[in-house]
Amino acid sequence: MEANNLVTNNVYMSLERLQDKEAVKVIKDSTVKEVDEPTFIRIKNVGFKDGIIEVNVLSRLLPKDR
Repeated sequence: MEANNLVTNNVYMSLERLQDKEAVKVIKDSTVKEVDEPTFIRIKNVGFKDGIIEVNVLSRLLPKDR
């Protein structure tokens, strides 16, 4: 996974290591105020048709006043 193959939408991202594995850290842009706005990272230059994409999601909820 390389940063130039990832396109952000209303998020900030960084490539990191977590538990000896490559990980993409995604943080919602502070300008996003609504809970249902599209916030994601799209992977480009991947020839994917049929199959399964598995992900592990780690989440931390922050206080609303932050």
